[in-house]
Amino acid sequence: MHKVSSLKLLIGGCLLLSLLGSTRALHASTSYPPELQKALQQQFPGQAFCVPQCIACHVTNEGGFGTLNVFGENLKTYGNVLPAQPSKLVGWIDAYFKATPPPNVPAANTLFLDGTTRPSFDADRDGASDYTELQRNDSPSESGPAGVGDFCPADAATYGCFARVAAAPPPADRVGLFAAALAVLGLAAFRRRSRDRRA
Repeated sequence: MHKVSSLKLLIGGCLLLSLLGSTRALHASTSYPPELQKALQQQFPGQAFCVPQCIACHVTNEGGFGTLNVFGENLKTYGNVLPAQPSKLVGWIDAYFKATPPPNVPAANTLFLDGTTRPSFDADRDGASDYTELQRNDSPSESGPAGVGDFCPADAATYGCFARVAAAPPPADRVGLFAAALAVLGLAAFRRRSRDRRA
């Protein structure tokens, strides 16, 4: 009886670890980059945009909850962006550009396509608004020369979008691999125990 309880506990622990190890991979969404491309092409007609990498709005290309960069945080807060609804990004980008930043949020004056000039969000505080930087393919989250041309890098046009991600894959999720191995071992132990009992 004690051995059976221990075995059940081991199996339960293995399954829990496997779930914990796999949740990290569920956070990233491949739907947002093409929707962001579509949103910007609608915002700036006649201008070509690549499918951006996740670092357009996140600090790493793995993306996920809690990894938004300063532009991503601004877009989420002032564009009313909600998780798991990438198809609404076109409207969110439009709302973000049309919104006047609150007094405590960095802004820069922008000449908009409709001919009006008004304050617009300046996430990276470099004096150029996010609207202007995105229109020029500059990164709205990297100030100064570092962000110039970095929203759609030159190598993305040559090798295809996400080329930099493919060239340097993210490190293996060791916790996930370990949890999966434990789950397999637990299952094998359970099957062996079942066979021993039948014999």
